[in-house]
Amino acid sequence: MGLQESKMMRLNLARLRSIWGNHNFDYAVSLSRGFSGGLISMWDPNAFVKSNIWCDPNFLIVKGLWVRENIVTFMINVYAPQPLSDKIVLWNKLANFMENHTGDYILFGDWNSVRREDERCGSEFLQQDADCFNNFIESSGLHEVPLGGMRYTWRNKPGNKLSKLDRFFISNNVLVGVDDIKGVVLPRGFSDHSPIFLFQDNFDYGPTDPNLNIVAKLRLLKVIIKDWIHTSRTSECLRLKEVTNLINDLDINIDSGNADEATVVTRNNLFKEKVDLSKLNALDMLQKSRIKWDVEGDENSKFFHCSLKIKRGQQQIQGLMIDGNWVAVAEFNEVRPHYILSNAEASFLEREFEDDEIKRAVWDCGCSKAPGPDGFSFRFIKHFWDILQHDICRDIRKFFANFSMPNGANSAFFSLIPKCFGDTWCRWIMGCLNSARTSVLVNGSPTREFSIERGLRQGDPLSPFLFLIVMEGLHLTFQRAMEINFIRGVSVGANRIHLSHFLYADDDIILSRWSRQDLKRILTILEIFYLVSGLRINVSKSQIFGVRVEEADLNMFAAITGCRAGSFPNMYLGIPIGTKNLVSNWGTLVDKFRAKLSGWKASLISSGGRLTLLKSVMGSLGIYLFSLFKCPETILKQLESFSARFFLGWL
Repeated sequence: MGLQESKMMRLNLARLRSIWGNHNFDYAVSLSRGFSGGLISMWDPNAFVKSNIWCDPNFLIVKGLWVRENIVTFMINVYAPQPLSDKIVLWNKLANFMENHTGDYILFGDWNSVRREDERCGSEFLQQDADCFNNFIESSGLHEVPLGGMRYTWRNKPGNKLSKLDRFFISNNVLVGVDDIKGVVLPRGFSDHSPIFLFQDNFDYGPTDPNLNIVAKLRLLKVIIKDWIHTSRTSECLRLKEVTNLINDLDINIDSGNADEATVVTRNNLFKEKVDLSKLNALDMLQKSRIKWDVEGDENSKFFHCSLKIKRGQQQIQGLMIDGNWVAVAEFNEVRPHYILSNAEASFLEREFEDDEIKRAVWDCGCSKAPGPDGFSFRFIKHFWDILQHDICRDIRKFFANFSMPNGANSAFFSLIPKCFGDTWCRWIMGCLNSARTSVLVNGSPTREFSIERGLRQGDPLSPFLFLIVMEGLHLTFQRAMEINFIRGVSVGANRIHLSHFLYADDDIILSRWSRQDLKRILTILEIFYLVSGLRINVSKSQIFGVRVEEADLNMFAAITGCRAGSFPNMYLGIPIGTKNLVSNWGTLVDKFRAKLSGWKASLISSGGRLTLLKSVMGSLGIYLFSLFKCPETILKQLESFSARFFLGWL
């Protein structure tokens, strides 16, 4: 337990006992200087055994041994000052301590700083303060524990200013060694700060229901494969330890000068086997961490393990807010086409499929992609096609005959074949929609499957295909409205090109002259489109902009549409709109580079791995902006300097 701003100027054991709740505790205290400050750390001596203490007005460090895990850990209780200059001194003290004392670290407390602008509400966000705080975290190799519960941890008495000031950080070794670390923000009670709770939890939400046909066969196979993997990994780990011990014994024999040529050959063979076993372990970590780059021969298993833990921590559900109460572990359980096909074309598209057509559709899919949550990739399906072909083709034909899929079947198998616009085809599409089932992954464990009552599930292969058909209707409607002067749009360029809209996936830009009549007619078109297609504009995410328009007029039009009044400069699809090419506008790109090339990565991968990661980041991350804007020389030098420091491991 860590307390900040205790205001305790002299030791009071009775007060500590009342805080802990019984006599079975040990403690460390940094007394307050005056009427503010003061730190208290308390623990169960049966769980954590203290070995050393370091005190400072702004931090309290306790070194000790966690008995159950047998891990030596530094527990750092922090109460940061308000002035930025004092914070920088504190960050430097903590960084120097961690650099000079090797071990696992858990840091917690009131940091009096935020990392991003959205972590403050009602008060000024200081970018320089956030940059210094983030630099300290990255350079120290720390990882923030995601917090569930309330979004902000501090609130002033009137309740109009909120910030996320309290948080947990852990070091790389803690991230690797301890599974399922979670944090939650608890109700604040009478204090202006909310207590935050760090705990370890592992909850199994159970398997999904079994099904028949090819789905059932694959799921039964999955159980067998998991058992086989568990057995194989156990034997591989035991063999790796055995081989390592044998190599050590042979090295002692060789070092004594008593070894013959056969001993040297045996040692070399064992070393090769050790390398192969280590590569298998590194490959497993690579696949789980979803890193899209690697270096042949570069194991980096610790790096991949850390990446995996970070992804799981970021994506993990800490709990749910149910009826105002935070529950840490919840129990879950027609558009007409513009082009009408002829009868001959529809008959051709709806003819019976041949096995070769189905096979070609499967082979057109990427090998590394899995068509569903069962985890069987198309590489697996292609490799064992001779075994799976009969079941897959049979179930596909059954679907196209009955217009219904079996429970649990993945629609990706069937929607691969592009058929459209006939009555039979429409019934196929409805069969895909009506029989689609999905499951929610809660912290990596699937819940029971359930039917989707409306719309398509996220990532469904049918989604972009059907969406384009529907959006074609919106495009033609605006085009026709321009032709009959129902709306006027805008004219651009020397050739006076008339434009009314831009469509980019599900992002739309609608252009028009500034008039109330055009605005009402645009809203009429969108309302008719909603009534026909069921797709409605998300007003809460939309904005209305005016060019050379008075602010009062802009606010009036925003009130009519229900959208927010936007202003320039602004961001659209990741690029700045309506601004000059200033250095400050490239801050987002610099932050992305810093996140991709953080210091903890440099400390865990080899020089070859750092070079490969640099090529991956430099070759892709900034291409979009670089293709549209000329990058300022200052930004280029900053990126080059950052890349050089990352490669040399100086971050």
